Amino acid sequence: YKFVKYGQLYELCENFSKNAVLNKLVEEKTYEDESGNWKILGIFSRNCLEWVVTDIAMQMNDITTVTFYSTLGSESFDHIFKQTQVSTVCCSPDSIKALSDYHKTFKFASLKNVIIYDYTQFMTKEKSEVQVLLDLGLKVIYFSDLIKKCTEDVKLKSAQYDSVVTLCYTSGTTN
Repeated sequence: YKFVKYGQLYELCENFSKNAVLNKLVEEKTYEDESGNWKILGIFSRNCLEWVVTDIAMQMNDITTVTFYSTLGSESFDHIFKQTQVSTVCCSPDSIKALSDYHKTFKFASLKNVIIYDYTQFMTKEKSEVQVLLDLGLKVIYFSDLIKKCTEDVKLKSAQYDSVVTLCYTSGTTN
């Protein structure tokens, strides 16, 4: 257990948010049932520091997060993916196999990038867990690289009072 001070957390979040923009990790989309444009980033992980940083970082740039849980099951996972059309999913090492299995089964057309939570999450020294994602043609980005100091001038647009900050589907979500 390690405490993180507000200033440290703010810096991690700001760097992550700016580096996500620079790496074009979130695409703007329009959905036929909703008005306006949406930017959505997926999170498929158990609770951890990286999750908190990701969530706050996305709010710093008015980006909605959508959560995926291992307990949702494959049909719900597929439904959420089809509905949100996320291009990037953050994934803890323990969820890589499930994500790759779902992608093999459902062939998520929108999925291009996977951010691997490697800052506090255990991975092998060689990070061999990610090979299955690379074999699927996905770009792998490490969380630890996205929280490095961003030296470029990137303007962020904070979430507004009417912004949707999180989409949280519940078990049984398929329609």
